[in-house]
Amino acid sequence: MTGCVLLGLVVGRTTGDTRTVLGTGFLGAYTTFSAYAVHVVELTGTDQTKAASYGRGSIVAGTAAAAAAIALTSAV
Repeated sequence: MTGCVLLGLVVGRTTGDTRTVLGTGFLGAYTTFSAYAVHVVELTGTDQTKAASYGRGSIVAGTAAAAAAIALTSAV
């Protein structure tokens, strides 16, 4: 979730190359989709309901965190 908040702040406060370097470069290394995907796949092998809940919950919470950070930086 911290990566989503940070990405929201980057998007809300930067443009152009700075946004690309910070958003894709730094935060891409900080938070990776692959780690999320592996975790969901591992959970699927043991508890499909838990895997589905984790997968959906992560998407909803991450989107909400990024949107909140963008809103905060846009209001300033």
